[in-house]
Amino acid sequence: MIDRRTPLGALLLGASLAVAAGCLAPPPEEHGPPPFEPDGPPALTVLVDADPEDDAVGFVPADGPARYGDPFTLVGRDFWPGDRVVLEATLYGLTTSATFEVADDGTIDLRRDAPLEGPWQGVDAEGLLWSMDGTTGTGALDLTVTVRALVDGEQVASAALARRYLDDGLTIEPVADGTRRGLFALPPGDGPFAAVLTFGGSEGGTGSGEFSAMYLASLGVAALGVGYFGAAGLPDDLAEVPLEILESDLAFLTADPRVDPERIAVMGGSRGGELALLLGERFPVVKAVVAVVPSGLVWGATTSLDAAAWTDEGVPLPYVPYSGAAPAVTDDDQGSHVRFRDVFLADIDAAADDALDAATIRAEQAAGPVLLLAGDDDQLWPSCVLAQVAMDRMLAAGRSGDQLLCFPDAGHAIGMPGWSTIGSDEIERADVGGFMVLGGTAQGNARAARAADTAIRALLRRL
Repeated sequence: MIDRRTPLGALLLGASLAVAAGCLAPPPEEHGPPPFEPDGPPALTVLVDADPEDDAVGFVPADGPARYGDPFTLVGRDFWPGDRVVLEATLYGLTTSATFEVADDGTIDLRRDAPLEGPWQGVDAEGLLWSMDGTTGTGALDLTVTVRALVDGEQVASAALARRYLDDGLTIEPVADGTRRGLFALPPGDGPFAAVLTFGGSEGGTGSGEFSAMYLASLGVAALGVGYFGAAGLPDDLAEVPLEILESDLAFLTADPRVDPERIAVMGGSRGGELALLLGERFPVVKAVVAVVPSGLVWGATTSLDAAAWTDEGVPLPYVPYSGAAPAVTDDDQGSHVRFRDVFLADIDAAADDALDAATIRAEQAAGPVLLLAGDDDQLWPSCVLAQVAMDRMLAAGRSGDQLLCFPDAGHAIGMPGWSTIGSDEIERADVGGFMVLGGTAQGNARAARAADTAIRALLRRL
């Protein structure tokens, strides 16, 4: 049998000599490199990428607590080649595991290796994070991720990564003044800093905005996290919410000496993404827009079929009329699963051209770059389709610097990275009588969250 490693020239020469001698001698035996042997006990190393938008930095060994949201992965060395190693990860009561085959050089590398068995397929550097499942712990939240390596059921190595949600030295200031409700988070230093006005969607309240503000401040920008309904001093519902509430929030930022008034962005998700586009359209102080699973069309109130969601100087903003379409509902032994995606598509199809035009946000009027982040499998509303409405207008206007990222296998829950995405495809809601389907897969939503976070960081760096 021919050794496939033998150079072609050597084969031809050997064959010629054999013919000349009247016989075919076997090719000389080749000696490959000696098999790898570990020179110490197996070891695991956690790698962190603190600057994911800069490809020149990359993953480096963690030398202390990492920032929540920064990408991290795992490598192992000095394992026996060919061994099957189970990597088991835990985080605040959640756990996951996957089985890997050790490479010929005695290593395991999640950036290179796909698991033989486990909750994900293919190579996924952060699979051990997003695939965690179970019941979260009690007591003080501990963001530490611990990983064990097991061979034949015996632990042979371990590693842990401590993580912090807030950077040291952040300034956190509660805000409660009239309709201005939330918190103001600033990085260390005197500034002036670029700033972001950030808020949530139809869930209401200030929680989403506050959570986002603290995260953004840890990335080095000032952030005012607010609500616009569903909190003290604000409207009760997402119905006829005055845009002046957000205009006042923007004025708060421009008046603070720690903020650079020429570097202010807005960021919101879902109905908050719609709102972010509206603010970019109407207020020149907004120099960048981040709209997550947004809509380039204005929709009505969430509590009434014939009321506007927003007003400007007391005038209701036009919205896409409700067509009467019903959501799709499927039932199983867990209950009802409700998908609203097709309702929005039916409303668009049924609307007259002039009604659609009146409800279309003039995204091209934004004073700076617009970043649109959407999920191709969004089952709450078709965010890629709705974001494309805004993108088409900006392209038609000849703008540059805007970006639409439509993530495959991602749904409505494109959040911040750093946590499990198991169960992110739907949420139980009493108001729909079961589960509201958000779409996407756990892996798709996790990858979208990471890519979205990287794109947001890159935009803020340019602000």
